[in-house]
Amino acid sequence: MFDDVDEIRARVAAQVVEAQERAAQARDLRIKVEAVRGRVRSPQHELEVEVDSSGRLCALELSDAALGLGAERLGRLILTTATEAHKRAAAQVGELAVETFGEDSPAAARIRAESEARFGGPADDTAHDTGEDAREAGARERRGGEPDRFGISW
Repeated sequence: MFDDVDEIRARVAAQVVEAQERAAQARDLRIKVEAVRGRVRSPQHELEVEVDSSGRLCALELSDAALGLGAERLGRLILTTATEAHKRAAAQVGELAVETFGEDSPAAARIRAESEARFGGPADDTAHDTGEDAREAGARERRGGEPDRFGISW
């Protein structure tokens, strides 16, 4: 009978230690996530956008070439570049969750899914690596010129 009580105490103690370790991991992850920045330069280098993990715009750098685009084109380019920056930040958050909790962790999967749902799927590296204009990449993916999530028709 006493063996059962001792075994139960040992299991509870192990569970408490495990919970404390997960709490420490969660605190460490929060600190790392707060430092995440998604930074993307437009395909033709007219501008660069930086956002944090919550989606807040941290920096917007415009070149002289950006000023020559006109208000409408510049606005669209800022939005598409910022969207890619959000996606990159979301991907970084997902990677940090996997590093912290492990690839098969339900917590990591949930954090990754929530981050991607909030800011969209994985970053479209093709639009920024091949030199294809981000607006053209977005328009190519949308059917029939439907407005995107910002209400802009391409």
